[in-house]
Amino acid sequence: MKTIIWILIFSIFCLANTWCAAQGTVNKPTNNESVKKKLVIATRDLEPFSFMNGKRRVGFSMELWEDVAKTIGAEYSIKMYKTGNEIIEAVNKGEADIGVGAISVTAERESIIDFSHPFYDSGLQIMVRASQDGDSSSVLIDILKKVFTLNFVLILLTIIAAIYLISHLIWFFERRVNHEQWPAEYKKGIGESIWFTITTMLVGGTDNKGPIGFGGRFVTMLWMLFSSILISFFTATFTTTMTINKLNSNEINGPEDLPGVKVATIKGSYSENLLNEKDADIKSYDNIKDCIKALREKQVKAIVYDAPVLQYELKSLADDQFQLVGPVFSKQYYAFPIKKDRALLEEINKALLSSSESGVLSELKEKYFNTDN
Repeated sequence: MKTIIWILIFSIFCLANTWCAAQGTVNKPTNNESVKKKLVIATRDLEPFSFMNGKRRVGFSMELWEDVAKTIGAEYSIKMYKTGNEIIEAVNKGEADIGVGAISVTAERESIIDFSHPFYDSGLQIMVRASQDGDSSSVLIDILKKVFTLNFVLILLTIIAAIYLISHLIWFFERRVNHEQWPAEYKKGIGESIWFTITTMLVGGTDNKGPIGFGGRFVTMLWMLFSSILISFFTATFTTTMTINKLNSNEINGPEDLPGVKVATIKGSYSENLLNEKDADIKSYDNIKDCIKALREKQVKAIVYDAPVLQYELKSLADDQFQLVGPVFSKQYYAFPIKKDRALLEEINKALLSSSESGVLSELKEKYFNTDN
């Protein structure tokens, strides 16, 4: 009997251990439990980072996220937003788990959400209309406006006044002793004198005409000396003016030229905040296409936005009406904004490292930007 009781006790003990072990296996969380649920991805249309190609959403950031999602075994749905700030707000409020696009990491954003490891180095750049923009008549008018400055006009008027004065002096002295070349009649005499004065200034005189009186020769000698100095000064001023105008063919050559200038950018972007700090006259648009349209129609003088986006658009347009000026400034780093979830953040960061090590990241950079840097 005792043997039977001990057998029953032992059997109950084994069954209890088996049941506890089974319960432990069911309740034990897996490493990827936090990411195996369906995630909500916030994105927006912005080539070449996230955009529709037929029925599929593609782009540098979108395809990188697809590789990350595959690595961590996550399914996801997509919610569309209009601006980068709206994506940040969606992640912060819990409307989305992750943001995908060209999202810049900033200290202000980092204070309310997490960011993955950066996957793209960026910055801002400026797009303007090229100097040759417009038809030939408008270009000519623009050149004339730049050449005929106040100083240039004053020098020109000085030369005309000097020609007028010297012509009268030579005629006054020569009409008495050399009336064949300088007729006494005012109109004819002054006409001949002006011709002589201009040719003397330009080429040093004429072979078949010259003063014979002391007064006429003395005035002519002074005029030769003065005109050589005047022409040299005139030429130097003209050359300097043209050189400066060529160097400054665009009113905007860098970020230092932005204050007070009418500039287009994207609503809710990092560049919009920066332009406010630079006191630019900002016109904000929903997308880069509208910014380019405004620049084409001369509603704004420049576009300031993320360098890779402007470079991509310029290449896609293949339009010599536009050009990028100045260096890339205000360094930025793109990353995935992520809700406050340490486990999810770690899984995504590991997956990004895997994308880099496997060459996926380099392949995407080559695909969309012709570089693997």
